[in-house]
This record gives sequence, C-alpha cells and structure tokens, in this order.
Amino acid sequence: MKIWIETSVILGITAIAAMTDCRCRKVYNKHLLIGLCFLSIINVVNTSYLGYSFAAFILPFIIHYIPFKLHLVSAGDIKLFMLIGLFTNISFITTCIVFSYLFGGGYALCLMIRRGILRERLSNLYQYLIDMCLTGKLKEYETISRKGLSIPFALMIHLSVLVQYFVYGGYMYV
Repeated sequence: MKIWIETSVILGITAIAAMTDCRCRKVYNKHLLIGLCFLSIINVVNTSYLGYSFAAFILPFIIHYIPFKLHLVSAGDIKLFMLIGLFTNISFITTCIVFSYLFGGGYALCLMIRRGILRERLSNLYQYLIDMCLTGKLKEYETISRKGLSIPFALMIHLSVLVQYFVYGGYMYV
C-alpha cells in the first residue's frame, strides 16, 4: 500500500510540475513543498520514521550544478529531481535523469528541425565549444529561452517517471 500511495503522489507532483512548466515555463516551489509534505506524512505514517535516501536526494544537485551555473537547466527542475530522489532510490533517480535528457534531447531535436533552425543551433554550439576551448573558461551558454525556444523539461521528467513506473511495474524503492 505504501508504494502505491507514494508512487501516486510522485506521479501527481510531476504531472502538476509538467503542466505548469508547459503553461508558464516554471516549476513552482509551492507545488514541490506540498509534495514534500504529503510524502513525508505518508512516509512517517507507514514507517514511523523519515527514511529518506540522502544519496538519491543530493545526486541531482551534484549532476546539475555546472549546467545550472551555465543556465542550461532551471532550479525548479533540479528541485523536482531532488524531491523524486528523496523518496525513491539512487538507481531510480539516475535512470530518471538519463531518460529525461533523452526525451528532452529528442524533443529539442524535433523542435529545431520543425522550426528550421537545426543548422543555426549546431553552429552556435560549435562556436561555443571552440570559444570555451580557446579561452579555457566556462561561460553562460546563449539562453534560448529568451528566444522562446526553451522546452518544458518538467514534462520530460514526468515522462521519465512514467516510463520507469511502467517498466518496473511501479517498483521505485529499495
């Protein structure tokens, strides 16, 4: 019973985050906080202690620190990954991150092809990498969200949770 309730809350929170990200391009902290409260209460009721996975909680932060500094990923998406990791395990969150980037990359590729800007974006990436190699410095990558070309990454996170849910039959826990 515990697994189904926590799984439902995780799916619900990621679905809400995906909807708000698609509409407003933002993952709201209040939704994440509500999910954290619900999951904590469920966890305490079912186990009588807060049995979190600290490694699965901190891994998304470690992985996304540099991309965040380069403005390649938003803080809301990182916090959503951290919330999922807190109530699952290291294997689940790692797979979730990999699937999310595969889905996001596929979506972005389709979007660039559809808009006819694939060559331009690849040229910009090439110039960025050359500049980075020549100067030896990391700098903020051109933010495509300013041009309205960002993707709702919380949707990709939600899809990755759904895929794992169906692949593993709902088993997200150690």
